[in-house]
Amino acid sequence: MDRFVRADYIQHNPLAPDGAEALKNLAVGMHQQFPDAKYDIERVLSGNRAQRAAWWVRRWSG
Repeated sequence: MDRFVRADYIQHNPLAPDGAEALKNLAVGMHQQFPDAKYDIERVLSGNRAQRAAWWVRRWSG
């Protein structure tokens, strides 16, 4: 994740804190809680100073 996420990462979810470490902790926690979850990246946009990714997490099949 260090290769793709800057240390000053801004999280746009008001329930989650900013920063790359916080994002890593969120990802680890999600994986521990839902080890069989499937992650689908819908789109990735990149500009001069900002990148955005839209993705979905399916915690169960169906």
